[in-house]
Amino acid sequence: MSGKFATRNVAMAMCMTILLAECGAPPAPPATAPAPQAPVQTTAPSTAPANAAADSAIDDQIKSVLGGDPKAYHDVFDRLQKAMAVGDKAAVAALVSYPLDAKVNGAAKKIANAQDFVADWDRIVTPEIAKAVADQQFANVMVNQNGLMIGNGEVWISGVCEDTECKNSRVLITAIQNGPQ
Repeated sequence: MSGKFATRNVAMAMCMTILLAECGAPPAPPATAPAPQAPVQTTAPSTAPANAAADSAIDDQIKSVLGGDPKAYHDVFDRLQKAMAVGDKAAVAALVSYPLDAKVNGAAKKIANAQDFVADWDRIVTPEIAKAVADQQFANVMVNQNGLMIGNGEVWISGVCEDTECKNSRVLITAIQNGPQ
C-alpha cells in the first residue's frame, strides 16, 4: 500500500475512533491489565551532556573563528553574568575594553574608562541588556569574526590586543548596545 493511502486509512481510523467516543459507544476493553505507571519525575532532567556538547561546539568555533582560548571566553561570560545578576558595577566595568563604544538611548557614545562606565551604568546597562545577559546560555551564543555575541547583539565579547604585534591579548567586553529608545 502506498504512503498516500496508508496515511488516509490511518486518518479514517482515527476519525472513527473519535466519532465512536463522542457518540457514547463503550470503549473496547483493554486486552491486558494496564501496565504500572512509572513514578513521576519531580526534578528536571539533566541537560549537562547536551550543554557540554554544545559548549564544546562553541569552544571549537572560538578556536577556529577567533583563534582564542575558549576558557578565557567562558570566564568573561560567567563573570559578566554573575556581576550583572547582583548589580556589581565595578566588576562589570573591570571586564570592559576602553574606550568602549556603547549605544546609549540610540546614540553612539564612547565610554573612556571604568569610572565613566560606572557613572553611566543606568544608561548603558538597561533592563533589556541585563535580561539579555541573564537569559543567555553559553551553549547558545553566536560566534563570528567580531567575537562572541550575547542576546541579539546587546553585548559583544572579544579578544583585545594589548600590544601592536598582538602577541598579548585579553578577552573583554568590546561593545554594549541598547538600541534606539
